Formats: sequence, structure tokens, C-alpha cells
Amino acid sequence: MLNRRQLLTLISFATMAILPATWAYEDEQEQVCYSDDPTSQVCEHEGANFTSPDCSYVRLDRLGRFDSAGVYSLDLDADTMSQVPAGYQSDLGVCYAYAAAQLADAWRISHRTPFASKRISPLVAVLDAGLVHNRLPFFGFDLGIRSLSDVEEGHTEDMIDTLREEGFCPESQTMGSGPDIDEVFVARRLATGFDEYVDWKRRNHRLVGDAGSFGALLNYDQPEAQQRYARSILADLRSIRVPEAELPSLELTARLLVGTNKARFVRDMLAHRCGGRRVRADIPSARTYGDEDTPYRKFVDRIDKLLDKRVPQPIGVSYCPNVLTKGGNYYGLPDCAGHISVLVGRRYNPAKDRCEYLVQNTWGESCGLYHSDWECEKGKIWVERSALTVNTYGLTWLE
Repeated sequence: MLNRRQLLTLISFATMAILPATWAYEDEQEQVCYSDDPTSQVCEHEGANFTSPDCSYVRLDRLGRFDSAGVYSLDLDADTMSQVPAGYQSDLGVCYAYAAAQLADAWRISHRTPFASKRISPLVAVLDAGLVHNRLPFFGFDLGIRSLSDVEEGHTEDMIDTLREEGFCPESQTMGSGPDIDEVFVARRLATGFDEYVDWKRRNHRLVGDAGSFGALLNYDQPEAQQRYARSILADLRSIRVPEAELPSLELTARLLVGTNKARFVRDMLAHRCGGRRVRADIPSARTYGDEDTPYRKFVDRIDKLLDKRVPQPIGVSYCPNVLTKGGNYYGLPDCAGHISVLVGRRYNPAKDRCEYLVQNTWGESCGLYHSDWECEKGKIWVERSALTVNTYGLTWLE
């Protein structure tokens, strides 16, 4: 038995199949831009080849835009994402934090806010959300002796609220900000080192005859042991090639080992160069739209209106990620583990006679994960508009 959304989807697909295709296609030669100065750039842009009346070309990661007639105009305000990388969340389920950081960074760039050149650290922001505001449903807010995976469920709009209230630590000031290593990998090594120290406290706590209560364990710290485990943690960070300039001192590392809150230790180590200071984000509250019962055509209408704005912003799309790996025939709602990526472009694909959205994902720049139905550009994927939106259950954006 088909539910309402599935029935509407089938009807819409059938309608699209019988409508004639209308599009403006000039030539097949990919064109380029000249001049290093964007204000004087002479462009014969690829977008002239990828536009139609209901699917005009726009990319938020490149200068300029094309209207529905294929006419190009240089528009510096349309470029909000060229300075915001795709990101790599590794094996930690914090896509919502990466999406929030990318939405916020794009807003700050396009509105020329103070410190707009500084990129937000998603992982420090998500730990702030748990430690400071208790906004993560499975987070060890008080106890802290939990797996780092307790940060793996959250909402992008809550992360935006945290950034508005708390500010952010710039990614350039966190450990793991270089090209050869990432924050999540560093965070996992820090969590392992902290676990080893807490295990030592548990063993020695019992040896002094206490009943092993949690409150007593909180206060059982020995300076000599702190120094020993701090030295071991720093040696491990050096072994994974964290640059010496990014490492905290032995004294600070030992001091941060006090207590049992693993999340606080990981955050304060990652962000030690920020200290307790955060950069003001200067962003608005997040807007949201839709749920699992929203017809996909309404998602299309809302996305296209947002992309057609004078100063378009990226759009956080909550969807079933299996469509990226299983291709255009996949439909996974409602029984699918959710994911959120940032949508940064739209084009008409004349070779396949379809409108496509450009999804900037957070699985790194490799293209090997994605289905052959989709074209991949270093972690950004062109996905058929209808295939993405039938698997969509929500939008988040800033305006």
C-alpha cells in the first residue's frame, strides 16, 4: 500500500516523463575565465552550456551566475562557498555540525562580517554544544565518561544557536587543522589517552581502600601520574604528525587531565590555542522547512527560490544518503539513517536531459564512494533534482 508521499512521487515522475524537454544549449566546449583579479575577470563560463528555462545555472562556489537565457553576469555576491571546503567528518557522525559550520561560514563571507576569513571548527563547536548548552541528546553532559560517539546525533539548527551564543574557535587554531591530518582522528587519539589515565585512576583508587564511588574518583588526581600520562599523550600526537606548533605544553596537558569528563578534555586540548575565548559568529537564526511527509515538488520549489535570491546562500539538505551510493532509482524514506549535506549549485545537464543539484558532502574529496549515475567533483556531487528531493526530509538555511 503506497503512502501519500510515494503516490505523489509516482504521479510526478509520470508527468515529467511525458512533458517535452525545453532547454537552451549553446556549444559543447567547456569555457574558462581569465585574469587573477575577480573584479576584472573575463569569463566565458561553462554555465552557458548548462541552463534551461526552469533550471538556470548557479554555483555558489564560483564567481558569477547565468540567467535562464544563458546570459552570464559577474556577481561577486553570488560567490559564498569558494572559500568553504567540503570537509571530512571521518567516521564520526557529526554531519549536522559540519553543515552548520559551512552555512555559517558562507553567511559570514557573503555579509563581510568581522573575522569572515576564519573557518569554524565543526568538532569544537559540537563539543561546545554538549558541554556548554547540553544540546546533544546522548551527550555525557555531567558525567563525561562516555564514548566520543555520544556526539553523533544532533540538529543543525541547534548548532547554529550554539554558534550564535557561544561563538567559535577557528579551525586554523585547532589541532589537526593541517592537510595531512584531521580533527576527528586527533580527537579519537586524545579520547584514548584520556581513557588510559582514567583507567589508572580507577585501579589506584581501589588500592587506597575507597569504595570506588564516582564522586571520589573525580577528585583522585596525582600530579606525578598526570605528568606521566600527559607526556604519553603528547608523544602519541607527535607520532601521528601533529605539528609541534599545534601542541599544548606538557604542563597544560597535565592540568587538563583533571577530572573524568572526556569530552571536556578533548575539546580543551583541540582548542587550547583558543583557550576559553571564542570568535563572535555574527549570524542569524536558522530557518527550517519540511519533514518526511512534505511532497518532493515543494522541496524543489523552496530550494529553487532560495537559489534564485539576489545573494543566494547554501542550503542544508537533510536526506537519505543512500541515494548517493545506490543511484537515481533509490527511494529510502522513511526507513533510512539520516544525513545532511550543503547544497551549493544547480544546472541543466543536456547530455542526460535533467536538472541537477550540486551537493557538497562531508566525506572528503574522494569520488570512489558515489554511484556512476552522478558526476563527482572532489567531494561535490551533481545529483538529479528529483532523485535528491524524493529522499529529502528537511531543509535548513540562513537568511
